[in-house]
Amino acid sequence: MRLAECLNQSDISNLRNIAKRHTLDVPMYSKNSLLQEILAKFAEPSYVSQRAETLPVEVTSALIEIALDPRERYPRAELLALLKRSQRLRAPEEILQDLLSEGVLFACGGTRDPVYVCPTDVWKRLYTVSTQKLREGLQVATVDPLVQRDDGCALARDAAAFLQYASHHELRLTQEGVIFRRSQMQVLELFGVTEEPLPGHVGWRFGYGRRFHDYPDRFALIVDHLYAAGLIVESAQQLMVDEERATHYLQIGEEERAELLFRFWLRSYRAAIPTLPRLAARIAQLTAGQWVHGDSLTEIVEPDVGDYFYECAQEVLRLRILQMLVVTGSLMLGQSAGDRFLYKLSPRGERWLCGREMEALAQASVQPPDIQRLAIIQPTFEILVPSVADGMFGWDLQALADLVQSEPMRTYVLTRHSLYRGLQAGWTQAKIVEFLHKISAYEVPGSVERTVIGWCEEYGRVAVDVCCVVRCKDAATATEVRAIAPLAGRLREGSGDECLLFSPQDHDLVVATLERLGYLVRVGSKAGNDSVHAAVT
Repeated sequence: MRLAECLNQSDISNLRNIAKRHTLDVPMYSKNSLLQEILAKFAEPSYVSQRAETLPVEVTSALIEIALDPRERYPRAELLALLKRSQRLRAPEEILQDLLSEGVLFACGGTRDPVYVCPTDVWKRLYTVSTQKLREGLQVATVDPLVQRDDGCALARDAAAFLQYASHHELRLTQEGVIFRRSQMQVLELFGVTEEPLPGHVGWRFGYGRRFHDYPDRFALIVDHLYAAGLIVESAQQLMVDEERATHYLQIGEEERAELLFRFWLRSYRAAIPTLPRLAARIAQLTAGQWVHGDSLTEIVEPDVGDYFYECAQEVLRLRILQMLVVTGSLMLGQSAGDRFLYKLSPRGERWLCGREMEALAQASVQPPDIQRLAIIQPTFEILVPSVADGMFGWDLQALADLVQSEPMRTYVLTRHSLYRGLQAGWTQAKIVEFLHKISAYEVPGSVERTVIGWCEEYGRVAVDVCCVVRCKDAATATEVRAIAPLAGRLREGSGDECLLFSPQDHDLVVATLERLGYLVRVGSKAGNDSVHAAVT
């Protein structure tokens, strides 16, 4: 919607508020006059930028956040969350009222659950102004770097190379579903951008994809993308290719495959970095058309990047955002004579990241789960639980796993013995698997789930029961006892020709019934958990 449409749909009281806010000299009783004056004011080329200079800092920060967000419509709850991120001095509701009076946002829909709209033409002005504002603190390179890296469509070419290799070679998988190291090395040697397989004891790696724990960053992204698209299947300890889908995938152009991989990266990494679309858009704004020094870029962007478990914000920005923007071909990397890193938005990145085209990437109305409140289940059977989540399901988890570390994050380990403890306490295989899926921030590793099921299936292969045993002198006596009405329905499975089994709690009933009918019963031990018996003569 454009500004004219938003103003036309607004009631006169809202138009009056906007006119007063902008000190317009216009009759307050005429809606048509108000509408025309407001449009004329906003149409002035430099008005929005001049106006932004006079606004309070918290309102300016909110305008920058809106300019970096690709949405045209905001549900109230999501808009307030966005405004809360922009500053901490004033309540988001107060800032919202300022933006409504400013004519930047307009409420539409019902008063009960309103949706707020930022007019397209106003948003474009804000985008330009915010870019200028952010660029004020940037250090721009005066000359192009001596060494430049532009990955272009290399990731798409390597994805195709892996698919073709997998379709013509047998790729065996370990018990954990991972390609054997030797085969990994053969695949990685084919790639235009080389990587080394992960070392044997890589430590913690989670949050950035399904196979991030098993493969180096770039290869993990390729494998996850192909798996999510149904092009490869991991089954029976072998990686297979869906030939029909692979043929279609390889027929589309490199540029389209590169964009698919970029979009997949944005969705996949957003699980760990919920604000990734906004951060990527901000980096695009700052690096479009110019080489900028990495230090100054980091200084501007880093405050909006949060820590992720054991990774500090600086590492998240460097490794998970900037490095992956380079890998996907969105950002070019340079190195100056003083060995300083430089960044510049690539032509592809400009198409993918600039303007409201980001809306298709952001899918901002669908918020990713708050994984910082969920557990991380590693293929090593370790379960990492943030302190905020331990109170939610830590009690149940202790029934199935052993606590081995409390700081800096509570760490549990699933073992055969700990699972046995849970099964004895009444947990079932189905309940355990369901619980692991419920608390896990990501897909439960296949190796863990298979092993847990195997351990559960072992449970009960040998059973030891406590019973009340009635031993009869011969089969004829046993047949008589079987026929006694109060006892017939209480017989337990496993009774023999001369030994009849009852539950321990039936002991007193069995003895009393037999004695009442004239049997001379010899009663054995009934102490503790020892099996009890009654001999019938």
